Amino acid sequence: MGAPAMQISKRATSSSRDRNSSDATRARMHMEDLIVLIEACQVRVDV
Repeated sequence: MGAPAMQISKRATSSSRDRNSSDATRARMHMEDLIVLIEACQVRVDV
């Protein structure tokens, strides 16, 4: 149930990627991608 919210926030951050493409922003977005991947793996393990 948390996946859709993560996808929405990911879309929002990706839309602002062009405006502030600093290293910190890119690193934060990379961390968010890793979190999404980890959550997806955890869901697969639970099922």
